[in-house]
Amino acid sequence: MINIDSESKIPMYVQIYREIKTDIVNGVLPAGYKLDSIRSLSDSLKVSINTIKRAYRQLTIEGFIINKRRKGYLVVDLNQYAPKKIIDGFVAEDDEKTRLDYQIDNIIDDKYKYDFTFQKKPIDYFPVSLWRKYTTEALFSYQNKKIGMYNEQKGELGLRKEIQKYLRISRGVQCNVEQIIICNGIQDTIERMCRILPKGVVGIEQPGLYLWREIFKSFGFPINYLNVYPKYSFFDDLEKSKSKVVVTTPSHQFPMGMTMSISERLKLIQWAEDNDAFIIEDDYDCELRYNSQPISAMQSIDKYGKVIYSGTFSKILMPGLRIDYMVLPKPLLKRYDELYAHYPSSSSWLTQQALTSFMSDGSFDKHIRKMRFLYKSKYLLIIKSIEEILGKKVEIIGTDAGLHVLLKVDNAHSQEELIELAKQQNVRVYSTNIFWDENAQSPNNLILLGFSYIDENKIVEGMNHLKEAWKQYL
Repeated sequence: MINIDSESKIPMYVQIYREIKTDIVNGVLPAGYKLDSIRSLSDSLKVSINTIKRAYRQLTIEGFIINKRRKGYLVVDLNQYAPKKIIDGFVAEDDEKTRLDYQIDNIIDDKYKYDFTFQKKPIDYFPVSLWRKYTTEALFSYQNKKIGMYNEQKGELGLRKEIQKYLRISRGVQCNVEQIIICNGIQDTIERMCRILPKGVVGIEQPGLYLWREIFKSFGFPINYLNVYPKYSFFDDLEKSKSKVVVTTPSHQFPMGMTMSISERLKLIQWAEDNDAFIIEDDYDCELRYNSQPISAMQSIDKYGKVIYSGTFSKILMPGLRIDYMVLPKPLLKRYDELYAHYPSSSSWLTQQALTSFMSDGSFDKHIRKMRFLYKSKYLLIIKSIEEILGKKVEIIGTDAGLHVLLKVDNAHSQEELIELAKQQNVRVYSTNIFWDENAQSPNNLILLGFSYIDENKIVEGMNHLKEAWKQYL
C-alpha cells in the first residue's frame, strides 16, 4: 500500500519512489515481484501517468527495478550481491605533452568563438553580490580575528555542520562533523588521502579522472585499471587485482556517464569488506541530474566503514573557490587525526566563512535550483542540436547529468583530426585521450563537448560550424 500525502512539500513522485524503494530494501517486495503497470498505479493512486513514470524511472536508474519487455517492471534481486545483514541494515534516506597542453589550453585559451569546454564557467553564473555581502560580514564580524590565525585542523566547524546537514538531506550521507575534512581543491583532497590510506594497489576506473591516477602514481601507489569503456570489465578486473583502494564515480561515471546500480554498489562494498580494502566515492557533480532525482551516495549504504566520500563545490559554484571536502569512515579517522594533528586547514578562513553564511541562510539551495535549471536548458539544447544538425552519423554518449556529453563520430580517423577540423571553423572541442592511461587506448572517434561555459545562444550556431567542419563524416 503506497501512502501519499497531498499536503506534503515533497513531490508525489518522490514519495512514491521512496515507498517502493523502502519496501524493496526491507524485503516486502521480493526479487522478481512485478510492480503495477504505470497506468494501473496511476489510476489507483489518482495521480498523473507522468508522476508514476518519474518514480519508476528513478528506481530503474538506481537499479532497484528493471523494465523487461512484455513482463513489465520487476524487482531486482539485491541479495545475490550482498549478505542479508547489509540488506537488513539498509536505511532509506530521508529526503605526457599533449596532456599538459590539454590542461593548460583549457584554462587560458579564449580565442575560439565556440568553446565547448567543461572546466570553466561564466562569472555571471556566480552570485557575486551575495558573495561580496557574506565576505564583508565575515571581515567585520566578531570572528574576524581568525583571519590572523591558522585555521582549524579540519576546517571551520560552522561550515562542516552545514555540509553535514546538506549531505544528509541531499545525498543520504550519514556522518558526524568530526568525519568531515575541508580541503583546498581536489588535489589537496587526494594528497591527504594518499597519506592516510594503506600502501598497496589502487584500482581506478578507465577511462576516468586523470588527477586521481597521476597523484596516486606520484605517491608511489601501483595502479590497476578497472575498465568501463569500450568494454565494461570493472568487476572482472577488480577480482583479478590485489587492490587495497578503489576510486569510483558511481552516481555519474566520468567521462562515460553511466550510473552504478544499487546491486553493483552493494557488491563493491562487500568486496571491500572481504578484501580489507577501501572505496573512494568521487561524487563530483551529484547536484546536476536533469531528468531524475539525484541518486543517493554509496556511502549511505556502507555498513562496514569502507567508503571515503569525496565532494566538491567546484561544479555548482566555481572551481576558483578551491573548496572540496571528504567524509572519512571511522576506521581512517584516527589515522588522519594522528597524522594531521598539527596541520591547519589548507582552505582560506574567509572563503569558508562566506560559504557557511551562503549555506546557512538558504541561498545555497536556491542557487542549486537555479544552476540545475540553467544547465538543464543548455543540456536539452545541446542534445537537440546534435541530433538535428549532426544527424545519425554521430552517437551521443553520457546523457541526463553533468556538464558534458561525448560524441562518437562514425568513420573518423582520429580525435586529433576532428579537433583540428573544428578549430578551422572557430570551434573548440576536446580530446578524451587524457582519461586513459595511454592515448592509444582511447577510441579514435570519441570527442568531448562541454556546455558549462559556452553561451546558450551560441550552441546551435556552434553546432552548425561543427557540421561544416565534419561534413566528410556526416
